[in-house]
Amino acid sequence: CTEIGGDYFDFIPLNGRGYGIVIGDVSGHGVGAALLMASARSILRGLLVESGLTASQIITDLNTIFVKDVTPGNYMTIVYGLFEPSTGKYSYTNAGHVLPFIYNPVRKDIKYLESHGSMVGVFDDSEFHEGQVMLEKGEILVLFTDGITEHTIETEQEIELFSKERFEKVIYDSADQPLKTIAENIMEAMQQFSPKEYNDDITLVMIRRNQT
Repeated sequence: CTEIGGDYFDFIPLNGRGYGIVIGDVSGHGVGAALLMASARSILRGLLVESGLTASQIITDLNTIFVKDVTPGNYMTIVYGLFEPSTGKYSYTNAGHVLPFIYNPVRKDIKYLESHGSMVGVFDDSEFHEGQVMLEKGEILVLFTDGITEHTIETEQEIELFSKERFEKVIYDSADQPLKTIAENIMEAMQQFSPKEYNDDITLVMIRRNQT
């Protein structure tokens, strides 16, 4: 992407409770989107000071502030989750973001995680629910923004997307590699598919539960 963007991710230690993991995508591009993203980061980190808030409470409070303070027409998709490495428990709320998924290396399958509400900043009475999953040892949690799956190649006949199917194939083919290598393979596959400049921001977060 050649502009300042509005993708956002964060990884926040939570005083022995685990780690807060955030990925989001703010509407638009340029300085306005970047400022909105920075505002979301500040609000979220402020909310996380209040220990004990659930993922759904965090997103509900973020939405309340956004609706009051953000210019109408702006919004944010976001997934916030609490990951506990010792147990593999992942408690999360997805507010209109592209669905994260879990890859299981034993069954060699992918499970997409559900969404729990509309985008943040749209309706002041939005309700956000919470989901919980247990990552098995060796499983990989994959969170991403749509800049990956919507990377395009244009021909005279059509515009073709990189697509979630191509994205998934790289995961399948690379899953036994270190996460850094998987990420590099994804970027290489996107470049081979279409060497043009990326038309959107790209953010990828992966977490593998240790085998031990």
